[in-house]
Amino acid sequence: MVTQHPEFKVPHAAAIVHNRLGLAKHCMTFDVSHGCAGFTHGVTIVTGVMESARLDHAVLMTCDPYSDKVDPQDKDTALLFGDAATATYFTRTGPGYELIDSNFGTLPESYRCLLFRNCLEMDGGAVFKHAVQEAPPSLSELLQRNGLTASDVDLFLLHQGSKYLVEYVARKMRVPAEKAPFEAADYGNTVSSSISLMLQKHLEDGILDRIALSGFGVGFTWGNNLLQRTRPGT
Repeated sequence: MVTQHPEFKVPHAAAIVHNRLGLAKHCMTFDVSHGCAGFTHGVTIVTGVMESARLDHAVLMTCDPYSDKVDPQDKDTALLFGDAATATYFTRTGPGYELIDSNFGTLPESYRCLLFRNCLEMDGGAVFKHAVQEAPPSLSELLQRNGLTASDVDLFLLHQGSKYLVEYVARKMRVPAEKAPFEAADYGNTVSSSISLMLQKHLEDGILDRIALSGFGVGFTWGNNLLQRTRPGT
């Protein structure tokens, strides 16, 4: 049995943000809770909702404040997680990057590796094992069904769980280290914000045609996105 924290998320965070920003009442708002895989799930959800509902603009916000959720005496978690927030803007037209494809997964009987009872409890060995077993094949499957290999992708942004984890996944994918950077020294492991923080930096370069994103964590759940730079006029 999973023991849930008694605090209910009512109202949902998106409604509070909507109110503080003074947005119009016809603005659609909702929360997505997927921890370290939250951004990759959010990219796909927002893109799909915009397409089906014919929305022109959207903002995906990430924010996982873990500093007050961890036991400061538990060094496996207290030294690993940090707080951050990001906002990613989506529009149906104009220059930028479009979502080409995504894939996802949740490993059965794996939810115990990350639990929140009185505080965050993590089985670090299980998290690492699940990540290295699931991330590389799921990324490879995403590339293969789009007729691509790892060499066709300019940048892989992997969730920054640990340096060893990022390096291991890159080796399994046969991706050179410079194409799968570990940048936790700059950003830390900020849960759903890790990938979007790195993405901002690399998008400013303006020279990347294809980017693969991979988030994995609580659940145990993972999600991958394949992004393609749009050309002027598209």
